Amino acid sequence: LGLNFGVALTADQIAALDHSILWWEATVINGETVLVPKLYLSPKDVTVNNGSVIAGNNVTLNGGNITNSGSTLSANNNLSINSD
Repeated sequence: LGLNFGVALTADQIAALDHSILWWEATVINGETVLVPKLYLSPKDVTVNNGSVIAGNNVTLNGGNITNSGSTLSANNNLSINSD
């Protein structure tokens, strides 16, 4: 796929994913360049009519700002969402 650590994926690279990945990207926060994790969902993991699905036995989502725009978060046991 030609992925480069710290560089955001292109639309073509996202479309070619055969599984979802957590990818580190460089971004500027308070004037400093830092690496932040970004979740890229494979087209195989996305339900076209209902948005994306994040599911598992135990699901933990940590982030400064979490927005759910019609996606599904599902856990068989524990679902934890932490936001600052």
